[in-house]
Amino acid sequence: MKKQEQNKPYLHPARRNLVLFGVPTYLVLVTFLILLSVWKIDTGEYFVLSWFTAVCAVLFLALSAGMIWLSHRVFLKEAETERARYAYLLSPPKPIDLSKERVTVEDDGVRYIFTELGLKIEDETVKSTGQVFEEHDSGKIILWKNADVYLATRNLERRVTIALAVYSGETEISAFVPITESVYSAVCALGLDKDFGEGWTYLKYNPKDAFRQLLKRGYIREMYHAKTGEMFVDKYGNFLGDETVITVENSNETENKNARDE
Repeated sequence: MKKQEQNKPYLHPARRNLVLFGVPTYLVLVTFLILLSVWKIDTGEYFVLSWFTAVCAVLFLALSAGMIWLSHRVFLKEAETERARYAYLLSPPKPIDLSKERVTVEDDGVRYIFTELGLKIEDETVKSTGQVFEEHDSGKIILWKNADVYLATRNLERRVTIALAVYSGETEISAFVPITESVYSAVCALGLDKDFGEGWTYLKYNPKDAFRQLLKRGYIREMYHAKTGEMFVDKYGNFLGDETVITVENSNETENKNARDE
């Protein structure tokens, strides 16, 4: 039952109200203006046609501008909801020792098990034997030492999905693991987040705008200063302004990693 609830299509309450009430009201009012204009033309009241047409045009523009503004407000609420849903990404990860415990997450009938040495992938109907690295030839194990790790993002049905993309060139096995709070802790404990790139750094630096871009197009294309709002990295990856924002963040991550290694 819980899994069915997770897979159930989600519509933000503000979006639902816009679809159920806002859009029909807008269409009814616009249709009324059109029919009234046609009726005025048919009655031949040409002496009022000029000012009446201007009034209708102004009302139509006002209604359209209101719908655009309302749609934008709904979009901002959706982005804020998605940011709150991934709030744990903006906080320090919980300490975890993968040499003593495992992190397990299930998605679409597949179970992903994080250990210190690698990622085990198995069907949820298959019972685990407890021996993680047996049956390596079965192609269900990706060792971290042979893996390429990326941050994968997308938007689907007005929701943001952030996942860990793992690929093994040795076995040609790939996996897309949804990042939950426990997966986030495991990823940071393994140091895999160091390969996520500037998009990950920007998400933590300016999460408000990052989640707006993720909800809009599924990925981060531009980067803006959190205080001034000025763009400093364009969609082509060119720095336009202050480069120190991302550079400082990356330096901090490097220092933290070195401290952990020591």
